[in-house]
Amino acid sequence: YVPRTQGHGKFKDHKKSKPKFKRLLDHQFAFHPDTENLRNKLGDVSPFDYISVTNKYHGCNCAVANILTNRPLSWVEKIAKFLKVKVVDKEYGMIYSSRTVVRNAEGHSKDGLKFTASEQSNVWKKVAEEIFPLLDKGIRVTGEIIGYDGYKEIQPQYDYGLTPGNHMFLVFKIDAVNVDGESYTFSHPQMVEYCKKKGLRLVDNYYYGLAKDLFDIPVDSDWHSNFIKKLSSEYLGKRDPLCSKDVPMEGVVISKEVPLQWDALKLKDLEFLGYETKMLDEETHGAE
Repeated sequence: YVPRTQGHGKFKDHKKSKPKFKRLLDHQFAFHPDTENLRNKLGDVSPFDYISVTNKYHGCNCAVANILTNRPLSWVEKIAKFLKVKVVDKEYGMIYSSRTVVRNAEGHSKDGLKFTASEQSNVWKKVAEEIFPLLDKGIRVTGEIIGYDGYKEIQPQYDYGLTPGNHMFLVFKIDAVNVDGESYTFSHPQMVEYCKKKGLRLVDNYYYGLAKDLFDIPVDSDWHSNFIKKLSSEYLGKRDPLCSKDVPMEGVVISKEVPLQWDALKLKDLEFLGYETKMLDEETHGAE
């Protein structure tokens, strides 16, 4: 497994993006996995699972990590290492990514290089510079950036009450990564406490507890179908109260409490799905 970086794939023909020094240690970083559709996986949620129900914002994905990286060596250190002298060649540092691209794998951001218009955004870099100083060594946070990238909405019509030039980063997942690259996902209460301690903002949480206690429905053979009906009536079909335009809320994420792992399913509003399809067809959706 090799995380995609600016030196791989469609970027490889750009001379400036050919790395001279790679900071990224591949075993230290992992992208956030795709979240599957609850409508197709309803049986995966048990009435006796602890779950959290959170708002699903319509922005762009971003991960910021304080993880082990390769440390650039001086020529003296390189000679010493060649002569088998022990040299510290790793250090904790900032790595950040969009949903599918590590954007500073070689120690610099691809911002300012000659890429296509849809790839010139630097909102991930801005967020990383804001968030990284708050993170302890070995912590990786993943969240959604909403609002504006400069003077352009990150997602058309979804300003979330922010004004041009302003954005917000909302955390929905935190991982602890050890020196061997093994990662452990925080539980919901741990994430709440860590964000409170560090001054990070979480996505809005609507519920945390046993799934069976969210609604007053019997735990019987019809529980799953009744559960999704109640979820839909309670959380979907609403206009987004934060946005200045009349747009549907995207939906919710149901996260199961699984020790040390991430296990979540999304439930999107059907009107939003139609809107999203229209935006994709017009190729006006936000950056990756």
